[in-house]
Amino acid sequence: MNNSFFEPADGVVEERAQAQRLVQLVDMHRAALLKYVNRILNCAEDAEDVVQETCVRLMRVRDLWRGEREVRAFLFKIATNLARDELRRRRARCHGMHLPHDSLDLVGEEQQPEEIVDRCIALEVITSALSSLPPRYRQVFSLHVDEEMSYRAIARQLGISTKTVERDMSGAQELCQDRLLKARRAVAA
Repeated sequence: MNNSFFEPADGVVEERAQAQRLVQLVDMHRAALLKYVNRILNCAEDAEDVVQETCVRLMRVRDLWRGEREVRAFLFKIATNLARDELRRRRARCHGMHLPHDSLDLVGEEQQPEEIVDRCIALEVITSALSSLPPRYRQVFSLHVDEEMSYRAIARQLGISTKTVERDMSGAQELCQDRLLKARRAVAA
């Protein structure tokens, strides 16, 4: 009886052995790679994501590398490119600039008359700015501020990505800040 039907082909065995060796090589360099990416991104969670994606991408191109040195070089090159991509995404979505509305101190204990007038003007400017927003920006802003929904929950409800929610919130905030700055300049002049 021929057992070749039940035994994996030579190519399959070789591919498995190569994949196992690649996993060993990645494990050897993982700590150094994680430290390197963390220094670039200054965020352990994002660094972990980048290292994970680096390993996945290296598995896809495993035919391109020959030895251990090439694996290390590929790992660091892929990780560098992915970290740069993440930095570009952060700049596009104003990473770190989103503050929860409840962390802002909007009302002081003792208000001076000019502060009350300034707040009334600011409220009018912000209300006007919000009404001039595109409908989705306004909806995202309202769900986050009025309904106190997280970005992830808003994304699920509207059927858009979390990054789109971040971009919409950032656009709304930028418009409000820009209008407030213009109003303050007009009052000061």
